[in-house]
Amino acid sequence: NSFRKLKKTAVYLLMILFHDCAVMAQSWNSVDGGANKQIQASVASIYCYKDTLFVGGSFDTLGGMKMVGAGKWDGIKYDSIGNFYGAPYSFVSHNNSLYVGGYFQKINGNSNNRYVAKYNGAGWDSVGGSAFHGAEVLCLASYNGDLYAAGWFSSQTVPGMMRIGRWDGSQWNALGTGITGSVTRVNCMAVYNGELYIGGEFGAANGMPAPYIVKWN
Repeated sequence: NSFRKLKKTAVYLLMILFHDCAVMAQSWNSVDGGANKQIQASVASIYCYKDTLFVGGSFDTLGGMKMVGAGKWDGIKYDSIGNFYGAPYSFVSHNNSLYVGGYFQKINGNSNNRYVAKYNGAGWDSVGGSAFHGAEVLCLASYNGDLYAAGWFSSQTVPGMMRIGRWDGSQWNALGTGITGSVTRVNCMAVYNGELYIGGEFGAANGMPAPYIVKWN
């Protein structure tokens, strides 16, 4: 009887020990000090691309090192991917390249790289940012071989490109008459069953009633 009681006690203690270890293992940890800014830093987007984590938002440093608006994390340290004048909001992989969208007017002082840009591994290439007017590109999606950008914007050069546009590799195109309504904004996009879905604050798409969510085929 004494041996059985001792055995039960030992099993009970081991259960407590394993439980405590599991609880201790499940915790939040800082990623090398995180992001900082003199006034209210924020991270708007994180995206995994080719075994590297890309980070975008409104900040001046990552891991204590100067990185304005964006950086990448390899699991050990942060590295710069260029200084953004503004804030990147979204990353997406498209045709084996990384694209970024957001509310930024320059990257590394180059005003050709605004609102949407393509990463070439060492810097950024223009993706027709001059087509956007008053732009906040809130989300990007790769669909049927083209790049889609959506958010809060219009265009002075592409008729009908209202809140959403399609990049065919050389120029931006409208999707019908765009997303319309008194106060409109596209907040998110996803590809599902071969169709592109968008959601946000809007009442109509291409002139048809479409309260808050609609799909494009």
